[in-house]
Amino acid sequence: MLSFWKGLAFLGMLFGQRFLPIKQPFCASLDARIYALPHFWQVMSNFDGEHYLSIARRGYENLTQAFFPLYPATIGMIFHTFHIPLIISGLIVSHFSLLLGLYFAWRLFKLDCLESAQGAKSTHKIIFKSGIFFLLLILIWPTGQFYGAIYNDAMFFCLATLTLWWGRTKHWFLAGLTGGLATLTRLNGLALWPFLIVEYLDVKDTSIQLLINDLKNGINKKSLIHYSRHFAQSLMRPAVLYSLLIPAAFIGYLLYQQIHFGSWQVVFNNMSIWNQNQITFPPQVVWRYLKILTFTPPLRYQYWVAFLELGSVFVYVLALIYAWKRLRFSYFLFLFISILIPSLTGSFQGMPRYALHLYPFFLMLAIFLQTKPALIKISYLLISVLLFLFYAAFFCSCYFVA
Repeated sequence: MLSFWKGLAFLGMLFGQRFLPIKQPFCASLDARIYALPHFWQVMSNFDGEHYLSIARRGYENLTQAFFPLYPATIGMIFHTFHIPLIISGLIVSHFSLLLGLYFAWRLFKLDCLESAQGAKSTHKIIFKSGIFFLLLILIWPTGQFYGAIYNDAMFFCLATLTLWWGRTKHWFLAGLTGGLATLTRLNGLALWPFLIVEYLDVKDTSIQLLINDLKNGINKKSLIHYSRHFAQSLMRPAVLYSLLIPAAFIGYLLYQQIHFGSWQVVFNNMSIWNQNQITFPPQVVWRYLKILTFTPPLRYQYWVAFLELGSVFVYVLALIYAWKRLRFSYFLFLFISILIPSLTGSFQGMPRYALHLYPFFLMLAIFLQTKPALIKISYLLISVLLFLFYAAFFCSCYFVA
């Protein structure tokens, strides 16, 4: 399966080289020039990858603080310890993270399948087949080639999935620890904090379980007051404190920037480069994209980038609606907040990649497709593969796609 995924990415690169001119400027990294690395490896450090390699080599400089530290620090550790070229070090980190993330995604999927079976005679063979299909959905998501690029997507997917796994198996300290590491990888790691709190309370407090059920079916004012009291008492339990490792990691990174650069706000100010430094309500962003699609000629490349970014948001909204009563509430909350955070930045740039991080999204997608006829499944897989090739071709030819 991994060979199929890598083969698709390589095929997309060959397609891009054959039919697309390499967009300038593209400057191969220092390591690529010194070691004469193949073009396929060089282009894996496009766009954000150049910043990660720069941080790994020299540490933080101006205009790089918006990139969270764990991923480039891990690359730098391998580079300085084993003297492996930076690009290869980054590819090692990304591919190892993907393998580990897929392993725990498989275990989590198996756990969810066994729980949903509720004692039914569901054989391991059926779960195995469903699990293979589930992993395939992850790998061939249209932007799945970013798992193998020098981007932090694979590492975040791994750490976020580990957090879900430890939370679901009631290892609260490990869940808080991996959640903190995920937050040091991407800002979206903060969405794991409410997941852990709800997951813990859902397991330990039957009143919380009743609250979640009532939230889905409607709740009155008297019941809300009753549940609020129980909720406040539950928050004082020691295991809930482990979840504080997640916001603590984020605050720690801001303090680091305050000490070294004189302002913790530099993390957010630098996002102005991508016009993502102000909170904007999603309807305003949707309206902006509709104007782009209205006034930009369809033959222009920017039109299709905007179309795919807005289309991905539309898919996420449909996923949230479908997942409301079908996923456990902690999963739904993680999915909702993970999608909400980037949608408030004033742009949908990168939105096609955000699904790469979200185990609940692919779980929901697998649940949806498993109930559909074979023709719909095959159609989805073909469309996803074609979009995968599109993204890989343009990314490897140095065009911004996500």
